[in-house]
Amino acid sequence: MHFEFMADEMADESPVQNLCEETTCRICREYFKDPVIIECGHNFCQTCITQAWGKSDQEASCPQCREPCQQRNLRPNQQLASIVEIVKKFSLQMARAAEALGRVCERHQEPLKLFGEGDRAPICVVCDKSKELIVIPKEEALDEYQGRILRHLEFLNKQREEILSSKLKRETESQNLLKQTDMERQKLMADFKQLHQFLEEQECFLLARLKELDDEIKSWEDKHIAKLSEEMSSIDDLIKELEEKKKQPATEFLQNMRSILERCNENEYKTMNAFPPGLEEQIDNFSKMHPFLEKETEKFKDVVLSGPQENKAGSAMPSSTPESIQQGEMCIMREKSNLGTLGKIASVNIVLDPETANHYLILSEDGKSVRCGGERQNLPDSRKRFDPKTYVLGSERFRAVRKWWEVEVGGEKNATWAVGVARESTPRKGQVSLKPSVGIWAVGKAMVGSLYGLWAFTAPERTPLLLNHELRKIRVTLDYEKGSVGFFDVEGDVLIFTFPKASFFGEEIRPFFLVGQGAELSC
Repeated sequence: MHFEFMADEMADESPVQNLCEETTCRICREYFKDPVIIECGHNFCQTCITQAWGKSDQEASCPQCREPCQQRNLRPNQQLASIVEIVKKFSLQMARAAEALGRVCERHQEPLKLFGEGDRAPICVVCDKSKELIVIPKEEALDEYQGRILRHLEFLNKQREEILSSKLKRETESQNLLKQTDMERQKLMADFKQLHQFLEEQECFLLARLKELDDEIKSWEDKHIAKLSEEMSSIDDLIKELEEKKKQPATEFLQNMRSILERCNENEYKTMNAFPPGLEEQIDNFSKMHPFLEKETEKFKDVVLSGPQENKAGSAMPSSTPESIQQGEMCIMREKSNLGTLGKIASVNIVLDPETANHYLILSEDGKSVRCGGERQNLPDSRKRFDPKTYVLGSERFRAVRKWWEVEVGGEKNATWAVGVARESTPRKGQVSLKPSVGIWAVGKAMVGSLYGLWAFTAPERTPLLLNHELRKIRVTLDYEKGSVGFFDVEGDVLIFTFPKASFFGEEIRPFFLVGQGAELSC
């Protein structure tokens, strides 16, 4: 048997690796099988050298040293074959021991002593010889990738500090915003206590909005903190894994390196907005309401102190915005100026005009009350009659007068109804809307959008009217010359709403009634 030790190539290799090398065929790169020795002294598998030389008559040469072989003599090398078997058994024992520690090549059952740069994974010496790979000793790979892992650890720890800092900052901002909302709540409560009974409903509305802002702030805070906690937990897990990885022996340390590095690159913290845009602006809008409320409170004080009867007015809020509140204040103040002379305004008995009543409306014999029936009546279809809307007009016609009358509201609690005045020229056919532009000025209960309540039928938007009790009797006042139509809660002697600039265009004005299913109105 001939062993050729190549000092330059083997200097850094172990004796076991040298032995494996010397028992490996240089053609197939596997352990010798039926080894034979040729003239130059090199050994090959019998099948490998036979196939390498082929059947050509040309002069053969050694596949390893390229020395010509005059005669193709192949002498079996039994001693080498025995050594190969011994090496195989030895390698098998080593492989089993390495396998128990997870350090063996799955394909060749050889120890993993090299590191393949392409796959970034440990390989055995047989893999190195059977593949065209760029390999480095595992010690070099250990130094290089330990450096990489350390850099990733440094980066991840920095990311973790940034996330923690961001979390603390967001928590502080959240607390400041919540303190802001609490301060606004206290200011609003103080302001609303200065106003009369009709502002209580508006106070509840605005406090509810602040509660919504609280919930929105807390909700966004919880989501943001949860997201940050999730990211930090993920990074903590990865850091823990890398810390444990760092302590592992070289071969175990280099296992699954690609997957670990990819996960390190994926865990990049991205800053996210803690709160939705406009949140602080919404809170700031509450601050801007305080000067307005103070000013309007002084106006109310002047009105209330001007006379005993006026002390009872103003328990309804015509709108939920500062502009509409101010408009309602002006209407109330204008109507208040006429309250002292209400006794001079003539009352009038209203009798309903059956010729204008919709087919579904049932009038009493005296014409003083009306309700909506379930069946369409067989009535003459004149041009005066409303159809399909369930409207009816009063028989009285007014021009250049000041009059008032009262209407009692009965029937089902959630029925639709409205009272007011209408021009004589108001359309009678088709979908006639309740709004001043068509010649109808009215208030009543109806479903607007998804909200059922008391409304002034203004345009383009309906104005909500807030009362703290059920409206049972309404007084309608008409000042034709001033173009004013007012509505009072008779039981509380409280002004509900005023249309200050009604356009009558010199036409006759008549009492107006809308009677929905389940409603009943009496004059």
